[in-house]
Amino acid sequence: MFDVMVWNFSTNAVTVYLAFTGLPRDLRARHLTLNAGSASNDENTRLRPDPPQQVRKGEQKLKVEFEPYGVQFWMLE
Repeated sequence: MFDVMVWNFSTNAVTVYLAFTGLPRDLRARHLTLNAGSASNDENTRLRPDPPQQVRKGEQKLKVEFEPYGVQFWMLE
């Protein structure tokens, strides 16, 4: 299992290009986005999961949009 968390410490929205390289086998990717703008401490309100996706062995490239102070998390299993 591989876990990756990226955090935008800026007050500006940013675009990030990520590359997961050297993946040893086909994996399932689970992606969560934290709604940093929410005033609630309830994780059901703040966490936005995407449907799981299959990731192929080798390299996977992503273009990701981050909100100000946005946090995104990937679990590759």
